[in-house]
Amino acid sequence: MSETIIIDLGRIGRTNTHAHSDEMHQSEISLWSEIISGLSFRSYYHEGVLAEIQADWAPVRKHLIEDEAREKEFQRLLEEKGDAAWSIFDPARENPKVSFLVTINGSNNLSKYPWYPVLFVEKYIYDIFLIANLALPGACEFLNARVPNARGMTGDRYGLSSYNFEEALYDHYDNKSTSIQILPLELVTNWYESLDLGVRLKAESPIEKAIFSLLHICKSEVDETSIIWIFHSLEAIYGTRVGEGFSNIIDRMAALLELNAKQKASAKKKLRLMYDFRSALVHGGYEVHHPLRNEVIDKRLNDD
Repeated sequence: MSETIIIDLGRIGRTNTHAHSDEMHQSEISLWSEIISGLSFRSYYHEGVLAEIQADWAPVRKHLIEDEAREKEFQRLLEEKGDAAWSIFDPARENPKVSFLVTINGSNNLSKYPWYPVLFVEKYIYDIFLIANLALPGACEFLNARVPNARGMTGDRYGLSSYNFEEALYDHYDNKSTSIQILPLELVTNWYESLDLGVRLKAESPIEKAIFSLLHICKSEVDETSIIWIFHSLEAIYGTRVGEGFSNIIDRMAALLELNAKQKASAKKKLRLMYDFRSALVHGGYEVHHPLRNEVIDKRLNDD
């Protein structure tokens, strides 16, 4: 059985601009070229079924190239026409759509349901999202992607955001201490495949806990509860056991990241603020905001 599933990615690309935006853009185009050549095919096993996915990521690369050309044209108009360029330039562009050919070999009790092939595409999307953003943070955005629902109709937007990765990469380009690094896609892919996660959806190891927690942060709106997922991930990575706490995390973090005394002190100060916030939220000390969250009505929310 074969089925083609088409997903509208919606608006993609980075949220903000940076002094190194041109360099980032070229890196993204190169990364998606590598994804097209090396990660367009993936297979998954589930209860006697082999699901093979062949993805056409070419529209993403094409969109990024066109975006680069569009930005250069706008800058040319800006220099030539000044503020009038805003009224001349047409920013309209078509969102990239990606097609996924899903081939199902074998059968089980679930394989007859229309949502079954979509399940594997969704898992593949998560895999690409993680691999791409660990290699080049912020390069893969599925915030506005719309995945077909069980009836084959376009569902709600996917909400898988690369924003936190993007912000982390800016720290790298700004030469901030212990910032995230850009990694070869092949290296990240080999590491991720060595985990052999398949379609497993319940964490069985510390690294799986960390990965799933990270994905929860990317999938949800950033709010107070994000701090819970952050510490769940940190405690998994650094092997913190029940009863151990803040000091164990910072000591193991300093050892793993090879922080010098100054870096460790700075990390400890920031992590302490986060840990105190987490404790207040978990144990009832947090001064909870009303869901309206209107800073104009109550200016104290601005400080928070």
